Amino acid sequence: MNVESGIHKFVGFYSEYVNAEIVAAVVADLKRQGIDVEGRVTNSVVVRHASEFYCLEPGSEELRPYQRTSIPGLALAGDYTRQSHICSMEGAVVSGRRAAETLIDRR
Repeated sequence: MNVESGIHKFVGFYSEYVNAEIVAAVVADLKRQGIDVEGRVTNSVVVRHASEFYCLEPGSEELRPYQRTSIPGLALAGDYTRQSHICSMEGAVVSGRRAAETLIDRR
């Protein structure tokens, strides 16, 4: 299974749910993890964009650029760069931190 099919399977599972049901499921999951937010969620947004995830094909990791470049003072950052996560907000954070560290190390 590639990342894309896994995401579509997960998103597809929840596609029939209305937003309030999804939020209730998240609140219940948090409670099972010891984080009780029931009654304290004042606003929520459910973002449905299953088609915006890309597919990781074999060999595609080698195509992702590193944060360090050969140009002094230039580093690349973003979820598309080579880092430990798929293209995601978490990946962008890891990449941004590595890019900043790269620039600091060059000073």
